[in-house]
Amino acid sequence: MEGSPTETWMRLNQIRNRALALPRAKLTGTVAALLMLAISGISFASIGTGNHAVLLAPTPLDELGLTGEAIDPLARRALHLPPAEHGAVVTSTRAGGPASRAGVRVGDVIERVGGLRVDGRRTLTQAVEGGKGSTLRLAILRKHQHIHASVERQRMGG
Repeated sequence: MEGSPTETWMRLNQIRNRALALPRAKLTGTVAALLMLAISGISFASIGTGNHAVLLAPTPLDELGLTGEAIDPLARRALHLPPAEHGAVVTSTRAGGPASRAGVRVGDVIERVGGLRVDGRRTLTQAVEGGKGSTLRLAILRKHQHIHASVERQRMGG
């Protein structure tokens, strides 16, 4: 892959997110059904090597319309983050979703939600739980600049 380390990292995450959305299914109908679930914002995961998928309940991150991961060495290098930087790197945002509307971008590092420190996906998920429909204040690091975004949780399923 050509391009800057940041572009390469973002492209790899796009590929990874697409791969996670596609089960190892042999049936075209199953693949189409699972793609429709992904487009609808419903989380799922493939299991085994057959054509099975497990539906997962919407997560707090789904309510924000984003996915985030821990800062791994590749992301740290690509985003030029210092060794002590903490947070969760935004790996995708749902077009028109709450995070996207609030200006959150792929590659942003969410450092805090409200007053809670974020150290990866699990602490990000825990920090955004509860209060569906309420607004969260995110502390974000973007290209070495500290910014804030207010994101309203979207009610899932209705």
